[in-house]
Amino acid sequence: MHRPYCRVLSLVLSAALQGGGFGMDYRVVATTETSVPGLIGTNFSSFDSPVINDLGQVAFRATYASGEGIFSDASGSLTTVARVGTGVPGLADSFDSFASNGPLISDAGKVAFIASYSSGSGIFRFSGGSLATVARTGTVAPGGSQSFILFDDVALNAQGAVSFTGFTNSSAFQVYTDVGGTLTRFAGPGTTVPSNGFTTTSLTGAHSPVLNDVGRIAFIGNNGSARHGIYTGDIGSSIKNKAVLWTDPTGTGVSFEQPSWRPTINESGRVAFLISHNNPTSGIWYSDGGSPQQVALMGYTDIPGTSEKFAGLGIPTLNNVGEIAFYGGGSSWGLFRFNHGGSGALERIAWKSQGAPGGNGEQFLVFGNPLLSENGQIAFAATLDSGRRGIWALGADDALHLIALEQTPFDHDGLLGTPDRIIETVLLTTDSFEPRSPNDGTGTAFDNQNELAFALKFSAASGGGSGAYVTDVDTLSVPEPGLPMMLFAATAILGIAIRRRAFS
Repeated sequence: MHRPYCRVLSLVLSAALQGGGFGMDYRVVATTETSVPGLIGTNFSSFDSPVINDLGQVAFRATYASGEGIFSDASGSLTTVARVGTGVPGLADSFDSFASNGPLISDAGKVAFIASYSSGSGIFRFSGGSLATVARTGTVAPGGSQSFILFDDVALNAQGAVSFTGFTNSSAFQVYTDVGGTLTRFAGPGTTVPSNGFTTTSLTGAHSPVLNDVGRIAFIGNNGSARHGIYTGDIGSSIKNKAVLWTDPTGTGVSFEQPSWRPTINESGRVAFLISHNNPTSGIWYSDGGSPQQVALMGYTDIPGTSEKFAGLGIPTLNNVGEIAFYGGGSSWGLFRFNHGGSGALERIAWKSQGAPGGNGEQFLVFGNPLLSENGQIAFAATLDSGRRGIWALGADDALHLIALEQTPFDHDGLLGTPDRIIETVLLTTDSFEPRSPNDGTGTAFDNQNELAFALKFSAASGGGSGAYVTDVDTLSVPEPGLPMMLFAATAILGIAIRRRAFS
């Protein structure tokens, strides 16, 4: 039989038998057969999960035989942003490592990341082909006399503005911003905030900022002792408004405890957050600047599709139309979506013991945090009861579809003439357990065009290596053919091939 027919038949049969992403439309960003830009003869050796912007451009951390680096295709081709051995701006020093939580990429194609070098570490921003320092250790932090010693919680918005938590000693943490190369202290000890029912109206510390595309920041502020709140403010403004106050927001005499994780914010300024302490307000809430509104409370809110109440909740993700997605449950955990289409309702998307699409009868067991697009579509990584991990997404048809699954074949290089490789490991940004909303500057793998970026590692027995990929989730909305239909198609192809060979 001619090789093209063998190839088509192989694809059809493997998709039928394995339940993999048959017919999935995706592009190859880079593989371990791709040369590292600027290092002729040196190929990539592994990839972290990429992040993506609304133009479908990606950025990622990757390794190669002699080092590691940050790479992006925002210029139209794959480019080195920074790698081991390249110079640190403004210093006679070179990069030696890059933060494992990876880079961020803006809709304008700017890239921000944390990196280390022999004499310290810093935050750096790549724009228009040049690299600049946002902040680095050993330099005096704005608004004080102490020097930076550590950085965390970087956010990058569409315009390229950066916010982050900066530490100047073991107990001092403040929020800083950089707009157009001007580094400013945004919030920290002494910052005036609205009264929260306590005697002081100034902060003792600030951290965990997120940044939307219109320059509004949401952050956690310490207000003495164990008093914490979430506050908002605009870049360049000294005014800090409340997102929520830890007094009596519900009018029931029950106070909020401190937030547990970095909040999230959308372009309209809606803030969503998780309170995971053991009291009646523990749960997921949102605020538009007024009284907080509940999404799901532990011990109080019914879990859709069950007779239980929520016993635990994960970090929420929020889009620009006010929809929220999160992980949670009781004896049976799953993924949930709130306010889809403005309904104000809470719905269950996927749950433990549900049959996993493309999983050959296997069931979902454990979920990662979800990613949420502007259309309310959700993507996530999950582990099946067999121990295999995979990536799934809601298509435009609002049905779950498989993207990639361990121990199944995948066309690793997109070339017709090469054999598929067997997926050993799937990688998605939510594996780091960081909150990842599409519009708060934290870097998502699921853009507002419903394109999903991910990485795969392949088994040594099938050829090994790894790659970074982008798929258009909307192409998964066509129902996947069932096994009988696919086998019929395979048989028809085989018959045509045999007849053509007989008469050739």
